[in-house]
Amino acid sequence: MITVRVDEEVERALEYLQEAGGMSRSEAIRVALLDAEREARRAALRAESEAIRDDPEERRLALEWAREAAEMAAEADERHAW
Repeated sequence: MITVRVDEEVERALEYLQEAGGMSRSEAIRVALLDAEREARRAALRAESEAIRDDPEERRLALEWAREAAEMAAEADERHAW
């Protein structure tokens, strides 16, 4: 059980979701928490991806791995060619 204190703005949002969305207050709060968690995870992944993208060493490694993968795929194609 969680007790949540809300201000007028949140109270209006809860009332709207109850009336227009057919949600209970508890359901609206659950959905909002899960949405907030999902967005926080996306933001963290985005920040990590941008840090990797902007790191010259990471970029160099990614290009090297891509080149190696292309070479391996070409070799596999040659071995399996009829």
